[in-house]
Amino acid sequence: MTRRIVGLDLNGRFDLAARDWGEDDEDSGDRPIRILQGGTAAAVVHTMAHRRVAGPQAALAPHGRGRGWGDIGDPGRRRPLSGAIDRGAGTEDDANDLRAAVDALARGADEVVAAVPDLLGFAEAAQGAMIAALRARRRQARLLWRPVAAFLDLLAEGEIGPQDEGLRFRLLIHAGGGIEDQILTLRQDTGHPGHFAPQRDGPGQLCASQVGLDALFDRAQRLVVAANIGIDWSRCDASRLGPALVTGAAESGQTEVLRAWNGNWEVATAPALAPEALGLAGLYLPAPAAPITVTFLVTPLASALAAALAGAVEGAAGPVVLAGPETVARGCLHAGRLIARGLPHYFDRLEPIAIAVMHSDRPAWEHLIPPDAVVPANREHVSPELGGFEWRKRKAELDFYVLKGEGEVRHWTVFRPPGPSRTVPVALRIRQTPGQSWARLTVGAQDWETLARSPVLLDWESLTPLPETPEEVLERLRNAPPTIPERVVEDAHIDLWLGSIWAGEGEAGQLAAAEALGRTKGPDDWAKAIGRQRRHPDAPRERLRPVGTDGDLPPGLPPEMRDGFRAALDRMAAGLCAATLRDPPRDNSLLKALTWSFTACPGPAQEAILRALEALAAGRHHPLLVPSHASRVLHQGSGRAIGGAARLARLFTYLEQAPLNTDTINALAMALSRRQEAPEALTRAQVDHLLSRLGEELIDRIRRHDLKVRFRNTILAIAALFRWRLREPFALLAEPRGGHPPDPAAIALREKLLEAQVLLEDPHRHVAQREDKVAVVKAILLHLDGRGDPGILDRMPTEDDNESVDDNA
Repeated sequence: MTRRIVGLDLNGRFDLAARDWGEDDEDSGDRPIRILQGGTAAAVVHTMAHRRVAGPQAALAPHGRGRGWGDIGDPGRRRPLSGAIDRGAGTEDDANDLRAAVDALARGADEVVAAVPDLLGFAEAAQGAMIAALRARRRQARLLWRPVAAFLDLLAEGEIGPQDEGLRFRLLIHAGGGIEDQILTLRQDTGHPGHFAPQRDGPGQLCASQVGLDALFDRAQRLVVAANIGIDWSRCDASRLGPALVTGAAESGQTEVLRAWNGNWEVATAPALAPEALGLAGLYLPAPAAPITVTFLVTPLASALAAALAGAVEGAAGPVVLAGPETVARGCLHAGRLIARGLPHYFDRLEPIAIAVMHSDRPAWEHLIPPDAVVPANREHVSPELGGFEWRKRKAELDFYVLKGEGEVRHWTVFRPPGPSRTVPVALRIRQTPGQSWARLTVGAQDWETLARSPVLLDWESLTPLPETPEEVLERLRNAPPTIPERVVEDAHIDLWLGSIWAGEGEAGQLAAAEALGRTKGPDDWAKAIGRQRRHPDAPRERLRPVGTDGDLPPGLPPEMRDGFRAALDRMAAGLCAATLRDPPRDNSLLKALTWSFTACPGPAQEAILRALEALAAGRHHPLLVPSHASRVLHQGSGRAIGGAARLARLFTYLEQAPLNTDTINALAMALSRRQEAPEALTRAQVDHLLSRLGEELIDRIRRHDLKVRFRNTILAIAALFRWRLREPFALLAEPRGGHPPDPAAIALREKLLEAQVLLEDPHRHVAQREDKVAVVKAILLHLDGRGDPGILDRMPTEDDNESVDDNA
């Protein structure tokens, strides 16, 4: 059996339903379209049995007529349907009133297609509430723009034909608040040759509020009151003659019997309505942006009044063709039948949506929905994935600037605390179904389970528009403070304590468990156990350790292992601090074990390391300098273990003046790139001095063809010094930005980096992994321009890429 569809023009002023089937019909075939009237200025009646009655039945019911009807006449029992519709069925009462009206006009329907205003104010939230209210058990619901519905009926009636393809038509729909003004273009469906449908290019507008149906009803009712001066209107039923005269449901001279509060009856007589008395003249309508082929006016006014309104419209908009009030309801039915056949009932030019992205040296708007995107109705537009974005490691939020249309920008912050455990690429994709849903802009990341499982959905309505123009937003982004590199953080992983296939036997956990039982192990065992780093097979770029580079232990580590490890550190620190020149350490195992615990190294041991380095600088003896290779272990260990701004300041003071070699550069690179408090421990003079020395060192390494550990750590230390911007945001810029002049230290460094780039690119010079090394130099040059990669430090190779601990470090 053919699906039973009802087209509804439900507006609360002059409600109509269209259907091409009867309740007992088994097949609609080519049956004529029947029109059912829902009444003028319709109401919903709340009966004594707590039911809601609407449509023609409500017009006849005595409920809510006033005190003369006793309890049944309580005015609260009669609610105007127009209020529920105008509020978008936003409350439960409104939704139930609207549902009762649909039940009255679409009894037995499998589906209703209801007309709604094509206005900017009728946003997605109102559309969703309206659809929910229209649905019922075994009844589906769709919404259709009123002008589109009228166009479809005009197309079906031959008022518009295939010969008009590409032409623009103006649809004026008479509504409660004025005249809904929309322009549609006839378009042929390329997927179905010979099928034509209207195309809309965005919402229409409401104009001529002075002739809206609500205003005309009110004026007409006042004329009725004035013509019946013998009636005490404050003590009888509310008259319905005014709206009925406007729509032709009543004529001049017709009488209306009204019940008075005292039980008597009053008789009101309908006056003649002159168009001038209703204000149907002198209209202003905005001029269209491009030529119009024909203007159609759809109005429920009585014929004489409709002709007068058409004349007023012609004076403002040129020739007009009148269309009957049933046009919209019939068009909704046509739409339902087209949808059932799989044919698009209209085309929608989607509202453009763009997002601010960084292109080369400046931000720009990248379209997710281009300005010329046209989609068949009820088909989904799915944009290609827009990549090039990253969610930084441990960042809980990601910021976007989204441009909707031509001028409205909103700032969108996506929260997913505590952020990913490593930097992951993210992609944006937008899905848009015209007319009945939000644009669903999602942020997804295949490599991050949190986003892969639950992509983020943009709720446009919850964002506040920015007061800036799109150009001003881009200018602000262009002059934003330069990028600051994010420090390197390598996490502790519990498998390196408990053991697993990829992590090994869990030597650290075995040592800690033994320590908790009083079975102490030597520092050499501890150094080998906690100095190892591994890479998880699911994240091969991420370095994992038994002890994190911030000195943290993995979550979930058994308390006995945690306590045993702390006890071992305290015992080894006490042994280190007890060393004297008479009784120095026999080897460097205590230093290695303590410094591979990073900043978990106890404070007294950190102090001992600093005093040993300061003694080395002063040429004095110190017990920690006695063992073989002690200088190397002290330097590299200090870069791992020294923490706190005060101790780091002492370390940087020493390293700034110390000769640059493999060990001192290693210490600089580790401390600068890993310690959160490193910028606080530096001075600006130290930054400038270190950049100068490291720039010279970089050139020297390249000229010597020494492009291994020392070269890599030199590059890492240079990049890490850009973290000084945490204290001075516009520092180290080689070009002016945001009103700040270029920095002399940055200009000098750029010269060194450009020289390094030329040397590395020299085809006559043998450079292993040339492209990678040139890319690193270019990445630092970008930071001098203020637009570098914030993850540069985490992506650089370091000296500890090996899988085991260097015996001497």
